[in-house]
Amino acid sequence: MIWVIGGTSESIEFFKHVKSYGISKEIVATVISEYSKELIKEIDSDIEVFVGRLDSNEMESFLLKKKIKKVIDLS
Repeated sequence: MIWVIGGTSESIEFFKHVKSYGISKEIVATVISEYSKELIKEIDSDIEVFVGRLDSNEMESFLLKKKIKKVIDLS
């Protein structure tokens, strides 16, 4: 699983590009607003998106729970 930390215009462009590769179900994104989540879901509804900030303990738990192999920080 690939974790994308995003919500910025750069991450929106990234998700548009990724959609063409058909790997959306391998991506989970975290963003800080519902609006960012809506933008991502409009691009590709297969991307799993969570809203909210994570502290270091929550990040560690998220990495393990989602079996994250790569992290892309586009925040």
